[in-house]
Amino acid sequence: MTGFMAGVLFLALLAGIAWDSMMTSEKLDAAVDRSKAVLIATEKISSSMALAVAAHHGYMLNGDNASLLQHDAALEALQASFDNLAELARDDPTLLSYLGHLRQVIPVRVENMKLARSHLGTTQAAHQLNAGDAYSERLRDILSLVTIHETQLQQRYAIEERAGMHRIKVSAALLLFFLALLLAGLYLLINRHLRRDEARLELEKNEALLRQILELLPVGVLVVGRDNQLNLFNPAASEIWGPVPPELQNGPLSYQVWHYDSGEKIDPSEYGLVRALSHGEVTLNRECEIMRPDGQHRILRASSMPLRDREQQIIGAITINMDLTDLKRTEKALQAAHDALEARVAMRTRELVVANAQLVSQIEVRRRAEDALRQTQNVLTIAQRVAHVGSWEINLATQEAQWSDEFFRICGLKPGAVKPSIPAGFELIHPDDRRRISAIVGAAIQERREYSSTLRVVRPDGSIRHVRLQGEPISRGDALPTIFIGSMLDITEHTQNEEMLRQLAVHQEVIKEDERKRIAREIHDEMGQNLLALRIDVSMLHARTAATHPRLHRKLDTVLANIDNTIKSVRTIINNLRPVVLDLGLHASFQWQIQEFQRRTGITCDLFAKADELDQGLSEVQTTTLFRILQESLTNVARHANASCVNIALNRKGGKLQMRIADDGVGMYPSDRRKSKSFGLIGIRERVSAIGGELTLESTLGQGTVLVIAIPLISDISLDESLQPQRLQA
Repeated sequence: MTGFMAGVLFLALLAGIAWDSMMTSEKLDAAVDRSKAVLIATEKISSSMALAVAAHHGYMLNGDNASLLQHDAALEALQASFDNLAELARDDPTLLSYLGHLRQVIPVRVENMKLARSHLGTTQAAHQLNAGDAYSERLRDILSLVTIHETQLQQRYAIEERAGMHRIKVSAALLLFFLALLLAGLYLLINRHLRRDEARLELEKNEALLRQILELLPVGVLVVGRDNQLNLFNPAASEIWGPVPPELQNGPLSYQVWHYDSGEKIDPSEYGLVRALSHGEVTLNRECEIMRPDGQHRILRASSMPLRDREQQIIGAITINMDLTDLKRTEKALQAAHDALEARVAMRTRELVVANAQLVSQIEVRRRAEDALRQTQNVLTIAQRVAHVGSWEINLATQEAQWSDEFFRICGLKPGAVKPSIPAGFELIHPDDRRRISAIVGAAIQERREYSSTLRVVRPDGSIRHVRLQGEPISRGDALPTIFIGSMLDITEHTQNEEMLRQLAVHQEVIKEDERKRIAREIHDEMGQNLLALRIDVSMLHARTAATHPRLHRKLDTVLANIDNTIKSVRTIINNLRPVVLDLGLHASFQWQIQEFQRRTGITCDLFAKADELDQGLSEVQTTTLFRILQESLTNVARHANASCVNIALNRKGGKLQMRIADDGVGMYPSDRRKSKSFGLIGIRERVSAIGGELTLESTLGQGTVLVIAIPLISDISLDESLQPQRLQA
């Protein structure tokens, strides 16, 4: 009787501890979820305001309705995120205080943008834009305080959870010791039951951990049974496929699906899940478009495969979906912008061709009759003003010149403001371009040929215009030409567009590297730790079931192998995004990349560099850029060079770090460097330019290719902002 009462008392105490642990865990989990939701809402407010400000600036610059619609959509998203944050902050006085500040700042910032639009084109608009930047900075400060507050709360919750677990462990240890003293005679029976319960709890814990991983995955995961009923539908899948009504519970068979590229509707019998269930087929990376029950269309990249039992019988299927809707929309928008730019360039080119044709026609008419020239002079002047093309004629013997009215306007002068002459023309040319232009013109005169070159014109107000100068000497007989005629095209806008595109490309590379680093760090910190914890737990369970549960023990061998393969895959993904070896310096990262290249291709690759000097004087941006250039160069060698050996040398010369990559491959044709689709060389050139470096490429057919890059070192020069990749401001 005494033993029975002691057992009842022990079970009651154990149940109390379990209940207290469960309630404490639920409270802490709810608090952590609320804190995470607050951080997500804060991030959405920040991104929505940034998008609204960017769209507002786009509208102020271009005045297009698309930017205004984007601005309104961003404000709606901002209001929704703010309402969500207000709902989460009801029980937190500190967060309510920050929320009150946000209620003051956000409406003022929105009103500021409305005032700026209402004063579009006036100085008041610039004043409103400057004031809006101050409110945006204040908004970011408040959101940063909210983030810090929630981070501190999460740290406190973690400490409380560890303390609670410690108390539970101490209490359990004391109770087990007491039970051992009271029930020594029943040790073997109780021990067997405890081991069985412990194994079950471990399995439940592992299952819960796997479900948590599925809930955190950014891709949709659907699992259907043999009867085509949905068994698993993670949050990402719910976001992609939308709410599933009861009548659509028999899985994706109830959805309409089309091929994304061709637009052809896919028969349900050809769905990846159906093929996996019926034929055991594996479908990878199929891009398709679906229509959700609410009428929305989504673009997916879907992969499906069958699930089998130990007898290799199909018991279900799993499909993994990645939402490409936003990505495809962005690609279409970029393509539309590119097509618009190409059309604009083509239009300007056609205008230039027409203007040049008219100019040649007018010159020919002047040779034939002076009267015909006076009749068509007005037409030529109008054409030049439309095409921004000025014409000129110089007499090499008298040094006199004639400039058209548009020539004067391009140079920032009123027509007739100065007397045209060769010296006056050279005074308008930028000092750094005068010697080059003089040499080009002299060679054209001696060789009696046309010439075309770009140069910079310095206006009287100090502004600089980029122009394309074309000229042709007029020869009579064998004597040297004395008359030079030509045109000058204002290409300033085209040059600025090219520079903007270059900065955009550099900015995209910076964002890409930052995003790669962030994703790699998050995968390492989150999934890596979870997988390691999962492996430790399964290993402990594996050790405990060796003698008592042989069948479970064998199954756990397979689970451990799968976990190890997953850990290897995660490491491979992290290295592909941003190799961890980059943190060890340039020399270590180069050695790792060379070893990987040799392993994949079998091509001999040698590195000549001093490890103790290589990393000195290099910024993180320069180190990452050199590493990416090496990756791109080795990729080009593997794809195109047909080489057997690659030599890589790095050394310091005159305050610069020089990198030389040489192969013994087939070399390049001169025309290969000017191919429109040679993005590899273009990307390398832009990367080098972004960090203030220089690129030299030498190649001979049958003798290989040599790529030489020289970049300045921080220890020898002061890197100003012009040598750093510029971030575009919203």
